Amino acid sequence: MKKYLLPSSGNFYKAALHVHTNVSDGKLPPEEVKRAYQKLGYSIIAYTDHEVFVPHNDLSDEDFLAINAVEIAINDPKTPDIWPFMRTCHINLYAKDKDNDYCPICTKEHIYVPHSHQYMTERMNKNTFKKEYSTECFNRIVDESDKYGFLACFNHPIGSLQNYEDYIGMKNLWGIEWYNAGSNSDGMMESMQAVDDLLRAGQKVFPIAGDDSHNYNIIGCCFDMVKAENLSYEAVMSAFEKGDFYSSTGPEFYELYLEDNTLHISCSGVSKIFVNTERRVNFVKTSTEEPVTQAEFDLKDYMEKSHLTEEHYNKAFFRVTLIDEKGNEAHSRAYFLSDII
Repeated sequence: MKKYLLPSSGNFYKAALHVHTNVSDGKLPPEEVKRAYQKLGYSIIAYTDHEVFVPHNDLSDEDFLAINAVEIAINDPKTPDIWPFMRTCHINLYAKDKDNDYCPICTKEHIYVPHSHQYMTERMNKNTFKKEYSTECFNRIVDESDKYGFLACFNHPIGSLQNYEDYIGMKNLWGIEWYNAGSNSDGMMESMQAVDDLLRAGQKVFPIAGDDSHNYNIIGCCFDMVKAENLSYEAVMSAFEKGDFYSSTGPEFYELYLEDNTLHISCSGVSKIFVNTERRVNFVKTSTEEPVTQAEFDLKDYMEKSHLTEEHYNKAFFRVTLIDEKGNEAHSRAYFLSDII
């Protein structure tokens, strides 16, 4: 019997989950950002302006969905207050309900783009959430935003000068950016390291790719492809919350399922397919000639050895990586054996 890891039903929708506009420090108005991404085949944009939560439901139509979101920053006061030296922690918060017009973390004290004040509601202007640069505060932000119906993503850890000790204590995150076009364009190359570190610590986080676009120069560098029943806010956010998506800078997954302990992968033409696990057991298929579009991996031995102890079994997972001839990557989420078997 087939166990589909990406749903067999529904449609794929191309999403940009980290986008700024002139509501904060972006150069383009939200409507122009929509047009620019639609020209590149995107159906979904999460508007993640800095420190101010502004719903954009008016932009949604039968072919396009605006996800309401905000990017929150916690800066290290021990470092200089100028970007090249500042250690910081950025978090995207995504509203699961389109009718949610309130974020408890947004405060007028933390807005640093002056014209953004005009978008603050009376209720949010009364917020008094106190930030401090600590793991405890980060987790309070995640927990408090969860109470109000938000998914939380830890953004560009490398670009923020974050180290292992900064993020390993983070709890209950929905996602972590493994790719950020803004960071990468500055030579601060993001990776899957933070994702894998937290996965191995038992945190079931999803890998996210974000443009972090502020202008035309960084638009369409990556995407998060969600499989949902339709393009409604409810269906898309439900799919994202469950992990029914993959993230990519180029390659595409078509099918991903288990059958009789064998993992089946169907994808666009790539040069390498990896199955990574929580330990030094990995599977690979490569080609230097014809592109690889399918792969099958027998996971029976890996699965059997995952039952050595209950603790080991609960932390056992695998995820799939695609790499094309240009070095572009796509990553599935991690599938924990305790959740799928």
